[in-house]
Amino acid sequence: MDRIKALEETIREKDRLLEEERRRREEIEETTRGSSLQEFLERCHDLHTSVQVVTDKTLTTQGEITNPDNRLYPKRILRWQDFEASQAAVWARIGESSDFASRQWFPSRNDFAYVRDRLRPISSESQLRWFEALAIENMVVDLFQRAREDASVKQVLGVDSEINFQDHTNLGDDGNSELARMMQDLRLQQSTKRTERQQSPHRHRGTADQFCVLQSADDGSRRPSLAIEFKAPHKLSTHTVSAGLKEEIQTYEDVISQIEEPSDAEQRQDWWCQYVMAATLTQLFSYMVTQGTRYGYLSTGQAYVFLRIGDDPSEVYFSVQIPSLDVSTNDERRLHHTAVAQVFAFIVQAAGESGPAQDWHQRRDLLSPWKVDLQSILHAMPESIRTNCRPDEDAESMRKNGRGSDEEGRRSPESPSEQRRRRIQTRSVTRGRGTQAPSNHGNATQGSDSVVRSSVKERPYCTHSCLLGLAEGGDLDSYCPNSRLHGSTHLRRKDFLHLVKQQLLVDTGVDASCVPLNIHGARGGLLKVTLAAHGYTFVAKGSEKHNFKHLHNERQTYRRLRTLQGTHVPVCLGLLELRRVYHYSGARLSHLLLMSWGGRPLSAPLNKTFQVCFPKLAESALTAIHREKIRHNDAEPRNMIFDIASMRLMVIDFERSTSISSPSFARISSNGVTEQTAKKRIRYRSAEDELVAMRNCMHRFLQ
Repeated sequence: MDRIKALEETIREKDRLLEEERRRREEIEETTRGSSLQEFLERCHDLHTSVQVVTDKTLTTQGEITNPDNRLYPKRILRWQDFEASQAAVWARIGESSDFASRQWFPSRNDFAYVRDRLRPISSESQLRWFEALAIENMVVDLFQRAREDASVKQVLGVDSEINFQDHTNLGDDGNSELARMMQDLRLQQSTKRTERQQSPHRHRGTADQFCVLQSADDGSRRPSLAIEFKAPHKLSTHTVSAGLKEEIQTYEDVISQIEEPSDAEQRQDWWCQYVMAATLTQLFSYMVTQGTRYGYLSTGQAYVFLRIGDDPSEVYFSVQIPSLDVSTNDERRLHHTAVAQVFAFIVQAAGESGPAQDWHQRRDLLSPWKVDLQSILHAMPESIRTNCRPDEDAESMRKNGRGSDEEGRRSPESPSEQRRRRIQTRSVTRGRGTQAPSNHGNATQGSDSVVRSSVKERPYCTHSCLLGLAEGGDLDSYCPNSRLHGSTHLRRKDFLHLVKQQLLVDTGVDASCVPLNIHGARGGLLKVTLAAHGYTFVAKGSEKHNFKHLHNERQTYRRLRTLQGTHVPVCLGLLELRRVYHYSGARLSHLLLMSWGGRPLSAPLNKTFQVCFPKLAESALTAIHREKIRHNDAEPRNMIFDIASMRLMVIDFERSTSISSPSFARISSNGVTEQTAKKRIRYRSAEDELVAMRNCMHRFLQ
């Protein structure tokens, strides 16, 4: 009997162990399996709301909140009325397509636990950046990538680009330093020789904390789709954000000219909040409007202020979102209000819009810089006012209702706060459509803009033979897709250059026959241009005035390579000095080098199939260039392009090139510098050295 009991006990113990093992396996499977979309957004929200804010002044950074000094300010800061509807429309499109929401391909519970362990309490802007990178940006990148991998979602959202969040210090670390220079160096370098910059009052130091960069899957072109600014939550509370943006602001009338403090303590609190928020948004607005980026957002880690600049560059629309308060348990679409979901939908909106036209930039140049010393005003504020923060629930009430407590009737009618409110109420009655969010009006413009610009972008380029005939007074090329528009004979080259220059001066609207290609070189950006009256379609490499000598050197090199144009290098049509600068990703292009289109960068996804051909073609092209007594001095794959149709590889970007009069060095280089100066610039002692270096670079590129 005892033996039977012992046996039964053994069986029960085995069953218990088996059950424990089964539960452990299920738990492991549950924690390691991928998340569905709903689980993903839920876990993202839990991660985001777990942030801890350090408020002890001895443990936090104590620098200035913002510095709008000498930055362009918007004339009006308007409420973005249909922001939530626009965001919801993005998620509605996802809900109508495929099984995207049910697929378990997002990060697992274990992945989220790992991220949570790496989060730290926020006591500085740098820690806020770290938090945003882990809890928001990485998650948005993952969500965006999954959307691109789902064919139906990719189609309905139109998301054909990869996204990256990059700051101005590392935009070029992946080998694409061109974009970093275009967004920072070309715009921000200081030099006493650069008189154009001294003449413009709108050249500002610094740039946004972060950019969301779109990279085309087709040709690898990259453009910043939105700008991001971070403000530590212990400096900018949710109350300050909500109270400061509870009503429309006319920046000069309501803020800049209103330096008199209200006498009432509560009015003084509201006055300060509005002042701080107007100054803070001015800082981000200035980055956006200077860069030509219409979308951006401010983040404190707790509150988000989403911005859009419409067709009028003097106005910016805002929407305040506080995810910890917006995600309601009673709303079936509550997860669409999470920080990750909001940022994702916002990027989708930004990705679908073309950049502003040149006349938009010209109107931007009429904006005025902020001249009031904000810091002296803030330092004069009593500490009790600067640090007074109402509960988040009160902030939520102000944000949703558009106003704070209903105590205005008890305030002095002569107070500055009451005067401002009366002006705002009057404006809201008389403005009519002026307070409409940019989506309705802006989307209509966006639609026509997209149609016109796409027609320019989709127009085929003229052939090398066609443009060579134009440059040298030769025959028309019957194989050129635009030949029927050229007439019976080519224009004279001089007349062609004059017409292009005149067109660029007057053709500045959304239907302009010149569009940026968002492909950047070390000192310039690439444009696609169509001479509308004659159909000539080509590319133009632009540079700012202080880089003219490099573009001129490149033009001189193309002249020396005349016999190779159209085969190993593009056809060069000439160099233009523009009568009015062309705005391009924050740079002000003053000169254009006109050339035939030679193909896409070697790194473009479409070229991967043909990479096996690149080494031989590159060596052939570089050898031919050396035979013409030219050393490139930067002959790397990033300075080569490939055309699939013709199976032709071309070398480009000759701005560093020098002439060769012997196997080692030229006495005088192509841009007129002496041998001693040239030696400092030349990277290789001989043409053979450059050829060997190119082979090594190509080998690394193909690995």
